[in-house]
Amino acid sequence: MDKTKRFNTWWVTLTSFVLIAVIVAVSVIAVIHNKGGGDDNSSIHYEKMMVFQNFDDPTLPVNMAGSGYPRAYSSSTEGGPLDISIDTSKKVAGESSLKLTMTSGFTFYPQWNPYKSVGRGFARDYFPNPQEWEFNTYNRFQFWFFMAENGSPERYPGPSSMSNIYMGTYVKRITNPDNFSDETGGGHYYHSFNALRGQWSMCVMNSHPDHRRGDSGSVDPGNLPYPTTSEFGGSGDPAETYNYFDTLTRFYFQESNGATEFPRTYWFDEMAFYQEPAPENDDQVYSICVSVTPETNRLFLTWRRPKDENNIKHEVRYAFSDIHKLGWNNATAAPDGIITPPGWQGYNGMVYDTTDINMKGHSVIYLAIKPQNSDIFSQVAFPLK
Repeated sequence: MDKTKRFNTWWVTLTSFVLIAVIVAVSVIAVIHNKGGGDDNSSIHYEKMMVFQNFDDPTLPVNMAGSGYPRAYSSSTEGGPLDISIDTSKKVAGESSLKLTMTSGFTFYPQWNPYKSVGRGFARDYFPNPQEWEFNTYNRFQFWFFMAENGSPERYPGPSSMSNIYMGTYVKRITNPDNFSDETGGGHYYHSFNALRGQWSMCVMNSHPDHRRGDSGSVDPGNLPYPTTSEFGGSGDPAETYNYFDTLTRFYFQESNGATEFPRTYWFDEMAFYQEPAPENDDQVYSICVSVTPETNRLFLTWRRPKDENNIKHEVRYAFSDIHKLGWNNATAAPDGIITPPGWQGYNGMVYDTTDINMKGHSVIYLAIKPQNSDIFSQVAFPLK
């Protein structure tokens, strides 16, 4: 073979190798960006995001003390036994979800206790790769929840508009942590959510709880980005160093109403912490939940507002691309999307319920909520496929 032919053969081989490498790299990036590939957008990707539990392992998760993570809480007045299993038949993404069936007791009450054989740790200890956790970075906790069809009813607009499930959280200082406490230097808080029954809801929690243990129900604790510092009612940690999710220890979910009908089955899937890089209105918008029922084109969007802002209306807008990039003025005003607070003080749930947004043919809907006295909004991205 002469030199020209040898060069051409070498060049074709090299070009083919590079092309294959590019295709593989693009495919890997696509899978990372969109779990499951194809049109499965059930897990929206953020640049800084850590999956906490996706329940794709056939083995139930346990804590460092060998107990279920989660496990049922049961006492003489609340909680009750739960049959907890991995379920491959109902899921948001991936291989499976967590199924929890309640057959007796008082209230649905699974708890995530980050306990060790001796002492108590933090929720961030329970990532598959905890060493990759970045302090003062993640400002959102997202989870998918399926409220039992015979569970506590969703709350509609009205004077008693509240919630049907809440997440109880404990935070403690990181500087010289108390290994035998869930809350030294921090406290115990409640984040209320309003989820549609018999339907998957994607819920997003920021650092604004709905209630602080010991406070009156009409008192709003405010946004607590650094709950273990003196500025935000805690103690022991330096200012602006460890945020709410860095300090998170034990947490649990509890249904608002007592259980009267059994069995009742719930599911969790795709729990993750992520960073929302855009400035959002955590002071006035928190505890967002979204459900979409494709068969009826129903969108059910709920959130909480500050308890003292009884007369401030909120506006909902939507788009099929990121509104932070698009701009509020370029998003579409949602039909009947001006929401007046339906309740007073502690009855601070907000509800937007519509069948008038055409979502067919789209993979993601972006929903933005802006109080009318504010220049900034909060956004969630809900996958439609």
